[in-house]
Amino acid sequence: MWWKNTSNDAVSKVCWGPDTLGLKVYDTQDREMLLDDNSGFIPGNECSDGLMTGQSGDWYQAYQGLKGAEASYAILQDYTGGDPVAVVFDDDTFLTYQD
Repeated sequence: MWWKNTSNDAVSKVCWGPDTLGLKVYDTQDREMLLDDNSGFIPGNECSDGLMTGQSGDWYQAYQGLKGAEASYAILQDYTGGDPVAVVFDDDTFLTYQD
């Protein structure tokens, strides 16, 4: 994903993404997949650079699931108070909001 640092704090490493955003990925069976600890080594992640306020950069993360699992959707949680946002990867997945 491409993101912009809108906080007043610099982000030391672009490759680990913003501290103010949580990302969870789920498979087609609605099971949460785990973030791969080696995400910082994905080609295209710039781990030697940070982002100052107003700067933008790419953020790539890899997730692991059970054997044969396919990613279906992701939930982005804004820790600064925004509402969660769902991103659907699988056309057969329909999400509903429950309060």
